[in-house]
Amino acid sequence: MNNNNTLIVGSIGLDTIETVSDRKESILGGSATYATIAAGKSASVHLVGIIGDDFPINGMKILEEATVDLSNLDQKEGKTFIWGGRYAEDWDNRETLFTELGVFNDFNPKPITSSSKEARILADKAQQKNLIVTVDHTYLFTGAVRRIKDVLTEGQLGQLYYYDSVRVNLGLFQHDVNVMWDLATHDFSIMNYLLGPTARAVSAAGSCHINELEDIAYITVFFDNNLLIIWWNKYHLLLLAHIGSYCEILYKQMRYYGLIFFDIYNHIHKTKRNHK
Repeated sequence: MNNNNTLIVGSIGLDTIETVSDRKESILGGSATYATIAAGKSASVHLVGIIGDDFPINGMKILEEATVDLSNLDQKEGKTFIWGGRYAEDWDNRETLFTELGVFNDFNPKPITSSSKEARILADKAQQKNLIVTVDHTYLFTGAVRRIKDVLTEGQLGQLYYYDSVRVNLGLFQHDVNVMWDLATHDFSIMNYLLGPTARAVSAAGSCHINELEDIAYITVFFDNNLLIIWWNKYHLLLLAHIGSYCEILYKQMRYYGLIFFDIYNHIHKTKRNHK
């Protein structure tokens, strides 16, 4: 058994996917599913989630093989979360055909902590017991993000001037949660992993269009080395642009509840910018 213990909490679903050449139904999906499979290759995974009584046996076998503990995977009477989508030929665009939350609609795990003080205590206890506590860090297991980290570490971008993180394109509209709490945490985990230095100031602004929870938001982060971080959203397509003194790198990812397609354009433009 691997001593590197990891707890994963999130959605487990069944996807119906249409492409220009094929259509598949009841494909294993969900953010927790993909995080579990990826992390299970190098860690002992404890999975927390919910599925319906229609969840396939082969799907359960996949989860069993990737984890060491499924005691907190609840199986309830009803349908497993389902999403259906159609992808364009270029894979950059997709259309949501239907969404059925099923038992996932009642999935409400308790917050891991309720304050920064509690979070620090939990992190210290985890370190003492050789455990890993991650909050929305599933992106850090992706090959694209790790490749960007290598590019930055090797200095291929030169001095990093600007980091732009954008979420656009229509997805499932979350009407019951603030968009910064729902989405920005994903991208700030990537930012912390890639950049490391501590920010000296943060500015955030948002607006509400459906109810009293912000559904559009803009965040600016300032660093001592004049590095500027911009985060803004509309919905669910993630774009990360890293602008350096030598070149730039673009990470373009389209995802929907764990279904991930990404291209990392690290054929890094070798033409150096002329800053006269």
